[in-house]
Amino acid sequence: MLHLIWSQNGSLLRGWDSLTGVWGDGQVNQGVCFPGQVTQAQPIELSSSARNGTLETLSNLKLYLAGDAMDIAIMQATYPELGGGVEISFNRGLTYQTFSMTYGYEAVPNTWILLPKESVGLLGVDGVLQPFESARFLIRYRIPANVDQFRAYSLRLEADFDVL
Repeated sequence: MLHLIWSQNGSLLRGWDSLTGVWGDGQVNQGVCFPGQVTQAQPIELSSSARNGTLETLSNLKLYLAGDAMDIAIMQATYPELGGGVEISFNRGLTYQTFSMTYGYEAVPNTWILLPKESVGLLGVDGVLQPFESARFLIRYRIPANVDQFRAYSLRLEADFDVL
């Protein structure tokens, strides 16, 4: 059975740990961020259990933001219009793109983000993750300067793909 493996700095965030035989389900903590500020970018890595020898290739790999409906509404509809939201970088922080209703919105599949080859490396192919490859990206939160209420948000990055 194929599993996605999400990790941060070598630690399992979510997925099957083949060494311990246990499913891991952790989280990335972004820390406290006040209006007008940006959290420190958190490195995330995505691979598949194919790294453990099953050799499937993930094709047409797309990412989108999911989570609590109210939090999604704030982070993908309200905050981007105010200059904030959840931001992702596929090129080690050179540029960031903000998740919005037209970029990585779960309810509208044609807005899902095709994994850019830059996220995988020099031999990467857009939308493809080979068995021994990992995709790397940075995630950060930007809280708009003109909001007076903010809190912890329950969001997660999800992937959709075909298995070859």
